[in-house]
Amino acid sequence: MNRPFLPKAILFAAIGCVFLLTSCSHPDFSSDETGRVDGEKIYTYYCTSCHGPTGDRGAGKAANLIESRMEDRDIRHIILFGAPNGMAAYQSMIKEEEELNALVDYVKTLRR
Repeated sequence: MNRPFLPKAILFAAIGCVFLLTSCSHPDFSSDETGRVDGEKIYTYYCTSCHGPTGDRGAGKAANLIESRMEDRDIRHIILFGAPNGMAAYQSMIKEEEELNALVDYVKTLRR
């Protein structure tokens, strides 16, 4: 039997696996200017779909971040472990302390 397609199929499968593995990597949240973690980039990546770009969207039961007066520890807890209003836990996605701190700091800048 002649199977010339088999090596190509393996090659395409291998390329597909490499693509999937690289697309699942952790996003780069560092600032282009400073190289430090940028809380706004993290917020844009994870939070804008529910809270909106300025923090006041409130899609579903999402909190209006403009009106929030939560303490840092409470913001951190909700980001990591979620909230009863339906907010998901992000502890498996935001693992680095520097990223969490940058996100908490940025969320507080949305307040009025």
